[in-house]
Amino acid sequence: MSNLDEIRRLIAAEQERLSQLDDLDYLFDDIESDFLKMLEGKGETQRGFQLSDSFKAKFPLMSQLLFKARVTPIKAGGNDYLVIGWLESDSRTVWLCHAPQSNVSHLHPDHQLLAAVMGGISQFVESVNSRLANLYWALLLSQEKIVPNFDVPISRFAANADMPKFDFDQYYVVAYEANGSQTICHRESGELLMICHDPSGQITPLPNWPRNTFFTLDECATFQEWVEGLAAEYLEEMEL
Repeated sequence: MSNLDEIRRLIAAEQERLSQLDDLDYLFDDIESDFLKMLEGKGETQRGFQLSDSFKAKFPLMSQLLFKARVTPIKAGGNDYLVIGWLESDSRTVWLCHAPQSNVSHLHPDHQLLAAVMGGISQFVESVNSRLANLYWALLLSQEKIVPNFDVPISRFAANADMPKFDFDQYYVVAYEANGSQTICHRESGELLMICHDPSGQITPLPNWPRNTFFTLDECATFQEWVEGLAAEYLEEMEL
């Protein structure tokens, strides 16, 4: 049996095992470059994405990044996913993304455009210094409910007539950090805010709110800027 045949056999066995699982919490816990090499031999792997003109105009840097990716569809727990990897660089990295979706009118229009290409990053392994580093997940489509992680109970804000009003229903979560901080996106404007009780990095407190509650992101005020910033970090670090 050739090395390529052995790789394909191992991948087929892994795919069969994944198809029997209920979730993917563990999937990339121990992933190393060997698994990325296995993806190179997968028959269904394709190079790059077919992107619309509107996507390329809105996300030029993300388009450039995705053009350079290898994409492998997999099925696990009865759901469809894409394994998106960049294998040529010494800084190899891989994302596990949900399959593209079109019935996502609850998202901001720019996010809908991205969702038609990939359904958000559920798991990832990276050796680059990017904004994903401290996240559990990013850009998922089903994570809508905002759970404020404030030092002060949100009920106390509602009872204070002098506090600004905030309509949580107008926002949804686009990134969730390991410490519970959430980056949220306005469904209509695409404005980004961060809910954070342990602030660090380049963020600025939202005026008229108590400390350690709402922040603006200094380097990306909108959803489009966040996505393009992520792509820029990858393109620079991996020298693609």
